[in-house]
Amino acid sequence: MPVTQTKASLLATPALPGDRPVSDAMLNAVAHDLHKELEGISKSLDHLAGAGDDKWLAAKMGFLGVLAGAGVTGLFGIILQSWRLKAEKDADKRRAVREMRKAERDFGLEAMANLQAFRTRQLNEFYGPFRVLLSQIRVLRDEFDHRLLASWKADGGATLKFEGGGRERRLVIKRRDVPARGFRLIDEMAFVKNTYPDLMSTVGEMVSTGDLLADHLHKNGGLLDPRSTWLGAHIAVYLAHQRVLKEIFERAQCNADASWVANYSTVYPRLLDLLIERDYKRLYHSQTRWSAKAARWAEGAD
Repeated sequence: MPVTQTKASLLATPALPGDRPVSDAMLNAVAHDLHKELEGISKSLDHLAGAGDDKWLAAKMGFLGVLAGAGVTGLFGIILQSWRLKAEKDADKRRAVREMRKAERDFGLEAMANLQAFRTRQLNEFYGPFRVLLSQIRVLRDEFDHRLLASWKADGGATLKFEGGGRERRLVIKRRDVPARGFRLIDEMAFVKNTYPDLMSTVGEMVSTGDLLADHLHKNGGLLDPRSTWLGAHIAVYLAHQRVLKEIFERAQCNADASWVANYSTVYPRLLDLLIERDYKRLYHSQTRWSAKAARWAEGAD
């Protein structure tokens, strides 16, 4: 008796893309169909039971063969489908991990590019001009000091000389019955104007360059590295000092009184150039490291 194709035999068919996983409902349906097949075969066996031992034995062997074949084929199909599903799941997991790593790498590259662009702005638009203008002010002040010392007239027993070395070097003035102290241009502006008028052009250059630096700081101060609180404090002192220096210079040019200067004790922040150099070098090296890392990420080295 031919056996018709059941859900069990369909289950053994190799799975195609998009097949649903085997569920309990599907297995129950397969068992139900097998039960119907077995009932039909059992009736046929009962009919053949009286036809003789040979026919009965042949029918019984055929029945057992059908039963064994259906069971083994169905079980083997389920195992194969289970392996296939597991392989697909593992492949999906590996693909998800690759996509996640690619997304992280792309995000990291974008973030690094944005940071590098900001670092470039800090270096080129804030720290670079700051260093140039500050260096120009220092050169002008050195020129003033040397010209003043070369032209010095020891009237009234006052003496003027350099003390210290390197960045610590400064002019020190000693007047009769007055302790020696650093030569402070804000305090001595009227004295320089009256005694050494030729030096006022250099003072004017210092004031004008200081104004350029103050204007630069007001416009681009937002690019200051937020970690540089100490530098920020020195910039505030510089701006206050520059405002007073300019006021004193303008009053001296007009021979106006500036007696209020005695109440102003803040001095030029001598560490300002050192703090600027420290920040500039830190940002430059940081940008260099970021650029190298971005290049490695772009090549897939990380």
